[in-house]
Amino acid sequence: MKLIKLALFDLKRGIREEWIKFAFAFIVCLACCTLMLSQLVQYNQANGINENTAITVMDFVLYNLRGMKLYSPNMDGQYLLPAVWMFNQIMVALIVGYYPVRDLNGYGKSTLLRTQSRARWLSSKLVWIVCMVIAYYIVIYSASFIFALFTGNSLSFMPSEYITNLFYDIDLNDIYVENFVIFIIIMPLLTSIVASIVQVMMSYIISPFISFLAIIAIMLSSTYISNPALIGNASMVIRSRFATPVGFTAEECLLYLAIYLVAALVVGFVYFTNKDILNKD
Repeated sequence: MKLIKLALFDLKRGIREEWIKFAFAFIVCLACCTLMLSQLVQYNQANGINENTAITVMDFVLYNLRGMKLYSPNMDGQYLLPAVWMFNQIMVALIVGYYPVRDLNGYGKSTLLRTQSRARWLSSKLVWIVCMVIAYYIVIYSASFIFALFTGNSLSFMPSEYITNLFYDIDLNDIYVENFVIFIIIMPLLTSIVASIVQVMMSYIISPFISFLAIIAIMLSSTYISNPALIGNASMVIRSRFATPVGFTAEECLLYLAIYLVAALVVGFVYFTNKDILNKD
């Protein structure tokens, strides 16, 4: 069986098993968009602003992926977990974390025998991971677009200067379009893909549950510790150079993502190639 055929087979089964999680994420994203709109209306009313300010599609997307500002123990006020951002990390980990191992322990064994190639079989799972993560982000963009469409807000895919300044204290006048594309669109997606690959490779070596906890621990630690070595930092938009002059650059984030990815692929393929997966003596 060729790689593409294997990947398509995995996609059909994976989506059939995980669609309820995508639907739940879609509903939560709509709820977050509603919350953002409500916060804007309350602010305008409290400050006597009568102008009808439209929120763009990208404003809603940014609200869902924003994360939190660089944390410091000297910050005023209490530490607040970025609940929406953390929810997305947990959902991605739940969607990708169990099917690959569950398939290996079930129908996947017969598929592996027919392919007669462990590398090809495992590569199909990697393609599945990438596609599922992309699908998750499509859900976020789709929910944001649909909400903006039905509430009469802007369908623009550029953030609003007024909204970004009000919610995140970001001045768009100093931002290049390239930075916008990198930090809002590319970095969160790449981080989720790398984290998912690391999680699945760990699942084959340890267990899906422990691997899930490990990835969530890394993401949770990233909210508290501002260090690009904790790759969750690369996914938080307002912790990037896009949002603040002292934020993380794309280069340093990509460096650590590459390290995680290469380590996971090398260890995973070596382990998978040598392990007695079919329980043969």
